Amino acid sequence: MVNSTTKMEILNHNIMNKYLLPIIILLFGCIANPQTEIKKEYYESGILKSETPFVDGKICGSMKKYFKDGKIESESVWKNDKLNGEFVRYYENGKLKSEATYAEDLLNGTEKIYHKNGKLKSEYEYINDEQVGDGKQYNEDGKLFVTKNQ
Repeated sequence: MVNSTTKMEILNHNIMNKYLLPIIILLFGCIANPQTEIKKEYYESGILKSETPFVDGKICGSMKKYFKDGKIESESVWKNDKLNGEFVRYYENGKLKSEATYAEDLLNGTEKIYHKNGKLKSEYEYINDEQVGDGKQYNEDGKLFVTKNQ
């Protein structure tokens, strides 16, 4: 025979499992799982122009932009609406145009810029958007012709 205390425990357990537990799971699921989406823009021709990832309304992830012919124009890494990682740009011919690394929207590390033929044009070091050390510039054949600190 089940006493009244045991009946109450069973009733509370059933209420918990049937009503409260799903509500708790739903609430924590919404908090723990951020809202993510990828916004896509298109040219009038229907070709993809850009893909921008958002997490909780802020740009977060790998943003990509495309030329009108569909080839990649740039790719950049973002976190909380700020450049935070590698930022790479390309010429329309598909060759690398520039590459740089950002932290919290500030240029940090080596920035390299390339000629349209793919040869290195210049390279500079940055810390928090400030150039440090000597910069190097190269002619279209890739030969160093200037070293300077700006």
